[in-house]
Amino acid sequence: MAKRPKKPRTKNYLANLHLLTTRFPVLFRERVCIECKWSTPTFYRKTKLQDSISTKTDQVEMVLSNAEMEKIEGIMSEMLIMLNQKQRIYARRHKTVLDTLQKQLDHATA
Repeated sequence: MAKRPKKPRTKNYLANLHLLTTRFPVLFRERVCIECKWSTPTFYRKTKLQDSISTKTDQVEMVLSNAEMEKIEGIMSEMLIMLNQKQRIYARRHKTVLDTLQKQLDHATA
């Protein structure tokens, strides 16, 4: 498994959000592979396959089992909550930095 990405060091709100959202697909893939016990090639193969109807049995052949779908849905829900929490943290941190800069500016001009 790849190393965990480092936390953003910049105090730029947009840069932090961009970094977080560009890391999201990799983190999602890693979590799915761990939880479903898949390799990375299996993950990508399953993303390319399509559910189909068997010509022999006229039954729908699903790419994912019900258990896999539930597990992946749970992973996505958890990760979206994490993404939202991180966004709020970055927004609060950015506001604090801006407030500090404004106080420094006010003090310097007084």
